[in-house]
This record gives sequence, structure tokens and C-alpha cells, in this order.
Amino acid sequence: RSPKARRSCRRSPKARRTPSRAPTAPRSASRSRQQPTSRRTPSPASARAKCPRPRRRRHRRPRRPHRWPPSFARCRPPPRLPPPSLGLGLDPRASAAAMSRFRRGSRAAAAKEPVPEFEAGLVQHLGSAVPCSLAAVQEGVAERGCTCSVEVTSHTVLNWGNRHDNEDRIMTARGSHNDLSFYSIGVLDGHDTEAASDAVSKMLPMALAKHLRANEPFEQAYRETMAECEKALKKTCRSAGTCVCSCIVAGRHVWCGNLGDCRAALVMLQVPEAAAGPTKATSLCWMSRDHKASAPEEVRRIRAAGGRVVDGRVEGLEPSRTLGDFDVKMAVPEGVISIVPEVRCQGLAEEGGSPAQALLVCATDGVWDVISGQDVCDLVHARRELAAVQVAMLPEPHRPASGKVDIQPLRDLAEDLVQFAIARGSRDDCTAVIAMISVT
Repeated sequence: RSPKARRSCRRSPKARRTPSRAPTAPRSASRSRQQPTSRRTPSPASARAKCPRPRRRRHRRPRRPHRWPPSFARCRPPPRLPPPSLGLGLDPRASAAAMSRFRRGSRAAAAKEPVPEFEAGLVQHLGSAVPCSLAAVQEGVAERGCTCSVEVTSHTVLNWGNRHDNEDRIMTARGSHNDLSFYSIGVLDGHDTEAASDAVSKMLPMALAKHLRANEPFEQAYRETMAECEKALKKTCRSAGTCVCSCIVAGRHVWCGNLGDCRAALVMLQVPEAAAGPTKATSLCWMSRDHKASAPEEVRRIRAAGGRVVDGRVEGLEPSRTLGDFDVKMAVPEGVISIVPEVRCQGLAEEGGSPAQALLVCATDGVWDVISGQDVCDLVHARRELAAVQVAMLPEPHRPASGKVDIQPLRDLAEDLVQFAIARGSRDDCTAVIAMISVT
């Protein structure tokens, strides 16, 4: 045969892989009758394929209702309401008060009376109406003989889904200047890792106390402290940054220095007559204002410094005043992302008046993005045990019995605030610091 014919006679690869059948014997010519072939019985698999059996449905257990933490068992999150801009004719505050239930098993109640809210004044505008330094505070305390006591607690929860480590940090410290005691309280919200927020939380209280003991004005002390922290971050952080909200409690006043979108609120409380009495918030004072690139005041400041805002951000950064974030600050003109804080001050009560008490609430944007000032007051009203803390912090002439202050209701309130924000749909790290202030 020719090579072409031999190649055509070769078996194909498929044929080579298939095993050849055994040769069959030739049919005998003497066999006149062929034996009947046996009918092939179907296999069980083929029978099931032809006649499939109905699958048995599994019994599904009923889903258990969501269980709130023990401290949150008495509160329920109000339902989500459409924004007033949709034109549906709904008042969110009145609808939330009518439909939400802060206590389980309670009947439908009438709309609650809103607590008045106002904003603390800037130190540069108040002038001589408030003490400008610790020395001035000490003189006023020595003349009037007022005392100040503070109890602090906090609560924090990791972001939804554990996308990254908790980047929030808290600051609580107590200092003294001669015979005057002052308290430093605040929160920090870091971004692009927790390197910046962790470092600033350790540096800022000590640096601020050093400047305050040198009798520097509060606004100047805050500015120099922020500049020192910024200089220290240049050695360790390149892209990490943080927002800062720091408060100082001394005498009968509270000062707040803010950078970024963390916020502080001062809830004025009515002094209860007995430990079993209810806790009532008389007013709420906002101690800070958010510094976001979408705010009209910040947009004007950024444009005056030579920057521009795109979709409410500056080079992808939403807060317009931060510490760190050097990768963004190198890409924009100097001063666009500012480190100059806004310092505000608010007095707790009139000089020489009766005892005054208030709750200082410092929280990160994970809480304030979904919670309003009225919500904070409603949570305070739901915690009737706070009256026992108020009575225990009063001085001897006003306190019925002396003893150690049990701050467990404060811890429960801080947890309520964070869990309430999560129930409202917050997906960011949520941190809240709450301080009970009693001044006589």
C-alpha cells in the first residue's frame, strides 16, 4: 500500500482509546432456531430518571425575632421616614413621635414636645463674657466657691461587616492647675487605618494640658496643640488622617475645639428632687459644627484658599479640616485642608445660681449621621435611672445620703446611643462618650 493508504487505514485517536471488542464466533449453520433474547431490565437509576419522585420539603423553622441587647430592651428604633423634600406632607419629628415606641408594650402616646436646640458661640465672638484661660476660671471659682464633678463613660462598636478595624478613638483625662481641676473629653474618627487617630488620642490631652497650664487662652492653646500633633504625624503617617472633637470642662463652662465631622452636644438637665424621679432634658446646645466640604461656609473658605470642591469632596476627602491626610494636602494649595479648629464655649448655669447638671455627648459621624438632637433627648428621657446618678453627684447640702456614684446608667445610655444608631442603619464605626457634669 502507498503511505497515503496506510495512513487512512490507521485507527483514529478515538478508536485507539476505545478498547476493541472480543471476536465473536461465527453463527453455526446447523442451528436452525435462534434462542430468544432476554429483555433488558432497566437500572434503578434510569427508572428514577423516567419516574422522578417528588422531593420532600424540609420543615423551615420560624425566624426568631431580633433581640436587642439588655440595655436596649426598653427602646425601639423609630421607623424610617421619607425626607421632607419629597413633598408628602409629613413632619418627620411628629411622625416619629407618633409611630415610634421607646418603651415596649406602651400604648400610643401623643407627640412629644420638642426640646429647644441652640448653638454655642465662638470664643472669638464672646469676648469677655466667658473666661479666656484657666487662670480666669480659677479666679471665678475662688470668688464664688463653685465646685465641678464629672463622671465619664463610653461605648464603641465596630463597623458593619467588619470591613476594617475600628478606627475610632476616645480621649478622657483629668488635669489640675493649682487648686482647679479640669477634664479633657473627646472622640477621634480616623480614616485610612487607625494610625493617625491612635497617635493623636495619646498626644493631644497632654499637649493641651501643657498649654492650658501656661495660662494661654483656650483658642490659642487648641491651635498650638493641633499644630504640634500635625507635626508629629508627618514622621509616622503618610495618608492616614483623623477628625478631632475635644472638650474641656472647667468651673461652670465647657469649651470645645473641633476639626472635621465629629460632634459634641451639651444636654441641659433639670435637677431631680428624688432618685426615683424622672430625668428631664430642658435644652440641647450644639458645641461644634461639622466641617465638611459640602457645607456652604467651608466651600467659600476652600475656594478662597485656591481649592475646589467636586461632589462634596476635596480630592476625594469629605472632611475639610483634619489632622494628617498628607497625600491630599500635597495635592492642593496650602490651607485648603485646614488644621485650625473652631473653639466654642457654653456656660452651664448663671453665676451664683442653683446647682446645674448636664450631659456632654461626644460621638463620631457614624452616630450623628442617623441620629438627631431630639433622638438623644428621647433616649435620655427613657433612662429614668439617670436621676439616681444626678442625685448622687450633688453636694452634701443637696444630697440625701452620701456614697459612691454608680455610673451604670451612664454606660447603658452610651450603649443605647450606639445601638440606636446601628438600628437606624449606620454602617460606620460608632463611638459615643458621655459625661455627667454637676456644678454647684
